[in-house]
Amino acid sequence: MPISERTGLGRVLRPVALCAMLALLAGCEATGNAGALAREDKGQALSFLSSVNRSSGMVLRSAEVAGGDVVIHGPAGYCIEGRSLKKRARYGFALLARCDILSGGKIGTPVALALLTVTVTPYGQGAGDPADLPDARTLSREFPAGDVLAASDVASVRLLHLATGGDSFAPGADPRQWRAAFVLNGYLVSLAAYGPQGSTVADKGGRALLLDMAKSMRTESPKTPARATADTPAPAPATPETEATKAG
Repeated sequence: MPISERTGLGRVLRPVALCAMLALLAGCEATGNAGALAREDKGQALSFLSSVNRSSGMVLRSAEVAGGDVVIHGPAGYCIEGRSLKKRARYGFALLARCDILSGGKIGTPVALALLTVTVTPYGQGAGDPADLPDARTLSREFPAGDVLAASDVASVRLLHLATGGDSFAPGADPRQWRAAFVLNGYLVSLAAYGPQGSTVADKGGRALLLDMAKSMRTESPKTPARATADTPAPAPATPETEATKAG
């Protein structure tokens, strides 16, 4: 019996949410072309940056997706590559990289060289209970032995450190990659972090980046999602009878 059936994963997540969840694990969600990045200031990991091969367009600090219920906002020093941004009524995707590289030095300061992705898909019927997400160790069992270097749960964020697959995203990237998932305003948010060969991002640094990004997105996103507000019935208009009842 598949692990998803033994743990109830298939019952907990709708098919599209399951796909997004397994995107963090096995690349179910396509990441697409990243857009162009300027040359890294010291020439390090040039092949890593050369994987993005077109004009980056607008550089964004943040972006609303999923009808405004979720705000994509990166860790300090990382911005959204404008052409990668996909905004639909109940979906969102973006690629992030260093602000100073994307902007040609106009904004931002040097931070760790990394490519980050975020995918937002519907989760459940309403606000979504973070406790419904399978824990990281359960998710790790979907992989062959040795593919998962670490699995942890921090502040309702599921984190996996994977040994393979990072170099398929970008030439020059380390095979190791970090993945994370959490629930926000009724949506499953899947994050990924890729770094150059031998980088701190590919080692332990990617974990901190994804936790910082989860914290930033929770802070910037609305506390009451638009869907929840729309579903709340408006109060009945006051009438002489109701006013008299209040006065009595």
